[in-house]
Amino acid sequence: MEAVVFVFSLLDCCALIFLSVYFIITLSDLECDYINARSCCSKLNKWVIPELIGHTIVTMLMLVSLHWFIFLLNLPVATWNIYRFIMVPSGNMGVFDPTEIHNRGQLKSHMKEAMIKLGFHLLCFFMYLYSGSRCPCQSVEPQLRELWKQDPRCSSVLQSLAGLAQLPFHTSHTDDSGVRNKSTSASLDLVFL
Repeated sequence: MEAVVFVFSLLDCCALIFLSVYFIITLSDLECDYINARSCCSKLNKWVIPELIGHTIVTMLMLVSLHWFIFLLNLPVATWNIYRFIMVPSGNMGVFDPTEIHNRGQLKSHMKEAMIKLGFHLLCFFMYLYSGSRCPCQSVEPQLRELWKQDPRCSSVLQSLAGLAQLPFHTSHTDDSGVRNKSTSASLDLVFL
């Protein structure tokens, strides 16, 4: 279950990273006058709600799966996205308004916000990647150890794999007569660390 949570969070985070980069590119195009304010704001406003939904889903998913640290890390950004969406004045086109984007340094503040979100999503990406890579190993390792101890065929396969990797290896298993056989060499505990 945890692995599924982190894989979904990782994919969602990738989408949010690409969205942050899109915001930065579009805002820098407006800053350099490659596009006009109306087309820039309409492009960006189209992606405000998907960004809001994507980040809120991950935040709630971390709450439901009881990953408190990651939930508390995501909560301020999700709250800021919701606040920014709710506090849009009634006459504006959206979060990004073409009549106000050049006033009072709003373009710079939107650019700074997009950069901060990009850094945040990159940090979350590596956190989800690390957390997701730890989840399956913890649940599979005891099963592999038990299988390795019980089945002599598995130990011979592991022994041949250790030979290919030139790792020291030893096994002990019981043959059909009930006698405990022991193969030579050191230990495979390195594989299971």
